[in-house]
Amino acid sequence: MRIPYTKYKIGTELERLPLISVRLACNNKKVKLWALIDSGADFSVFNGDIAAILNIDLKKGKPVELMGLVGGSVPAWVHQVNLEVEGLRSVNINVAFTESSMPELCLVGQRGFFDQFQIRFERYKDLIEIYPKSTTV
Repeated sequence: MRIPYTKYKIGTELERLPLISVRLACNNKKVKLWALIDSGADFSVFNGDIAAILNIDLKKGKPVELMGLVGGSVPAWVHQVNLEVEGLRSVNINVAFTESSMPELCLVGQRGFFDQFQIRFERYKDLIEIYPKSTTV
């Protein structure tokens, strides 16, 4: 599946980013949102507002410290959710939820997501390619 980069306003500038539409499901609740594919992120990270929508008791998850989000460490809790990228199969993965409204832009990172899919960034073409791991590209 080929997905064009999306223009996203950061401050006063429009940036081209590898954003994808994802659906998260947990506790019989669902939320659809945009997430940045971040090859530098160990975890997929979503903010506390998303946890609340999914009726997740944040602090019942496994605690972790996330580094690099805001220049220091941020406490987060890991929970299993079902994640689906439109047009691809859904996967159950562990994601980290922060207590705050950070990150503003949700992140899809290596653990879980990159384990399930082949991802190719073609920034010079403003394209992301995502395929199930078993697909030959």
